Amino acid sequence: MSPQQAIDHLIGDLADRDLADRDLADLVPVLRRRYGGAAVERQLDNLRRHGASVEDARLWLSQAVRGDFKFMPIEHVERCLCGSRRSTLINRFVFWNLLGTRRCDDCGTLFVSPRLTANVFRALFDESYFDHRNVEFWGRRRRSVFADALRLLRRYSARSVFDVGCAYGHFVRHVRDRGLRATGCDISASAVRIGRERLGVELIERSVARIHERVGQFDFVVSLDTLYYTHDPARDLTSMRRLVPPGGRLLLRLRNALPSLVRASFQAADDVARSILPAEHLWGFTPRSARLILEKNGWEVELCEPAAYSRTPLSAITGALVRLNRRAGAIFGRMPILTHSFNVVARRAC
Repeated sequence: MSPQQAIDHLIGDLADRDLADRDLADLVPVLRRRYGGAAVERQLDNLRRHGASVEDARLWLSQAVRGDFKFMPIEHVERCLCGSRRSTLINRFVFWNLLGTRRCDDCGTLFVSPRLTANVFRALFDESYFDHRNVEFWGRRRRSVFADALRLLRRYSARSVFDVGCAYGHFVRHVRDRGLRATGCDISASAVRIGRERLGVELIERSVARIHERVGQFDFVVSLDTLYYTHDPARDLTSMRRLVPPGGRLLLRLRNALPSLVRASFQAADDVARSILPAEHLWGFTPRSARLILEKNGWEVELCEPAAYSRTPLSAITGALVRLNRRAGAIFGRMPILTHSFNVVARRAC
């Protein structure tokens, strides 16, 4: 097939997406002169493989041929966790492909669409997220987060805990060593294996959606900074209900998406910018949207508060900000949560 035939074939393939011929016909010759015919043909083939997953073929091809990313399968998210199909694109960014961040018009949740498919995301996550060279450091820097979570577990008299997305199991060990019965699960086979061997904790190598044998066995199910990595948080929230009896509780620690919305406003004029969420995050929650989504999935929110930070050189300052935000909320009632992250405690509805 000649280069021009390839262009004509591509435009024909994309015609059902209401793309005018000029959208690619005037762009491809320019790109061929700048980057060479072989590079353009390779990305044209990748664009055909993506099909309707690419929302803006012209922008995608311009970015791809520059070498900003390679072919990685992507998919669309048709609706928000709240069920709404109405959303607004607020950011495009590159993370192994040209992806986008959308804001739900109804509940305000942020979500990535298009995004990497679940199989690709899982492989990348397992390969690049964990640093097996320094397993203990992973737990040390999170001690303030663990102590904050344990404080809430004790407030509600928890005796048994299941940690979803437990990584190596440092939190499982933390609460076990303080008298609670604890186990956890993670999708990373290597993290689970290392956690069992080095930390001596009980871990399950599965997603929470595939755990059916522990029905109603725990007072609390805990998920610390993991819910926004999953492709289907609604499914996971429903699965977590199985692990506790009616009246059992859920503790979530979530990154606050309000700063992401501020970043998006500064990048509004850019066709492609930096991700407004951490690159691996698929969802961004505000305290309001987290409450709505939990209630939609069978949980009654009892508490929403600023959360402790991981240990950093600025821990004294960040800790003071958390205490100040909590104190202001106690004094003034409904006070916005302005900290990096927030805790949510919810009770399983009967």
